[in-house]
Amino acid sequence: MPGGSGRVSGVRSAVNSRGRLITWSVMSALLGWSRDSKTQAPTPRRVFPAWVGRRYAHVALPGAFPTSATIDLLDRAIAAEGGWHPVADHQSAGVLLSRVWRHERSGAELLLMVLGYYPVVMSICRSEQSGHGGLLTRIRGSGSARRALRRVQDAVTQAGGWAVRDADLASSLSQSLEGWRRVIHTERCIGEESRHLTHRSCSRCGAWSRYAASRCRACDHPFAVQDDMTRDARKKIAYQKIRQYRTEITALGQGKAALEAGVR
Repeated sequence: MPGGSGRVSGVRSAVNSRGRLITWSVMSALLGWSRDSKTQAPTPRRVFPAWVGRRYAHVALPGAFPTSATIDLLDRAIAAEGGWHPVADHQSAGVLLSRVWRHERSGAELLLMVLGYYPVVMSICRSEQSGHGGLLTRIRGSGSARRALRRVQDAVTQAGGWAVRDADLASSLSQSLEGWRRVIHTERCIGEESRHLTHRSCSRCGAWSRYAASRCRACDHPFAVQDDMTRDARKKIAYQKIRQYRTEITALGQGKAALEAGVR
């Protein structure tokens, strides 16, 4: 798993602290959701997403988080025509959340938003407010932006990713959120099992002692040969469970469990 449990914990903290704001922003901007005047609950106000046309693309890439390789892939695809440069990005706990590219001559801008993890779901669109110069320059900038979007889709497909249709975006985000929750739960299970690799529990009082301890640190119960055999057997079980959990996390990153049915 890229970044390890430390990165998961860091991103989880960032998401939890601003989770409601991020979720609401995405649902409002992309899916056209509003709040019920009485309950304040999010409710859809239109059937189809708000981003309709050739100004945007939704894509997904295998993996847990956008990596440096992901950013390089997007940079090379967008800049292939020339004149495009990254001008800003926003990260949290070292993980990319958004990125902006600007066309040097026309001032047109492309905005990337990372919408989900496990796998990485992204939307990239041309900013409505971007562009400067005369009409011809702006038209050329618009055309360059559309071609850049097509190159992004091609590059993502060649890298093992896939395009996400408008009709699939809402379900994809819901499934991605469920995948994220499953990863957090699985990471917690890994943490619980990992304790059996370095410690042992007392059969008398249940307290934990170091793996090689000969007596319980809490009740001073002496560990017998049978206790050692039980400890060693539980360690083997912990190794097996941890391998299984990590396989599940890898599958989520590849999209095999969370998004495959709704996107492909």
